[in-house]
Amino acid sequence: IAMWVTIYTDASYRPMGDQRGGWAVWIRSELGRIVKAGPCPDYICGSLEAEVCAIYCGLHLAVKAWPEATAFLVRTDCQGACFDPRSRRYAEDDNAALARLCRLMSETLGRRILRHKWVKGHQKNNSMQAYLNRQCDLLAGRVTGKHT
Repeated sequence: IAMWVTIYTDASYRPMGDQRGGWAVWIRSELGRIVKAGPCPDYICGSLEAEVCAIYCGLHLAVKAWPEATAFLVRTDCQGACFDPRSRRYAEDDNAALARLCRLMSETLGRRILRHKWVKGHQKNNSMQAYLNRQCDLLAGRVTGKHT
């Protein structure tokens, strides 16, 4: 029996200041919920990298909390980050940060099922997807000082 985990992610990236990138996740499985945010590593140098970092952090936290999880649904407002890291390969010379994140995600996922669904960001409606995306956006923004 597959145990699905749903992960909402968002990131905030500011090229100025001490904390350039922040990530946030809202994770749910039949065994519980995790809501967490933190700074991106120093090697993250762009908004796409920060979004991918948020996905990696969500996957890492979910696998750590529930090693028996067999399938993951990632909901993100970044269309560019909607990919399966097991099939995407970045050359270290092209983008070392994305290459590192893809390698880490592939190691974390192994043979587990991964699906991505895009969530339209910054919606004003009260759907569950819009609400959770706003919450992740606020948490990630607090890490970078965008939202205080």
